[in-house]
Amino acid sequence: MAETQYLTLKDLCKRLKLAQSTIFGLLRQGKFPRDLKIGHSRRWDFDEVTAWAKVQSLEQEAMN
Repeated sequence: MAETQYLTLKDLCKRLKLAQSTIFGLLRQGKFPRDLKIGHSRRWDFDEVTAWAKVQSLEQEAMN
């Protein structure tokens, strides 16, 4: 079984090219994968974020 990888907020912003405020806005709207609190830190499951990004990409392509 593969070990789950987690992303920091900084990693998310860099990978998705989104601002922190955009990510938190999407979270509040329920349109972004939930974060996990590990100690005092927030982390996001790499696989969940990757799946979310793929859906966003496919939806964007369908609109064009």
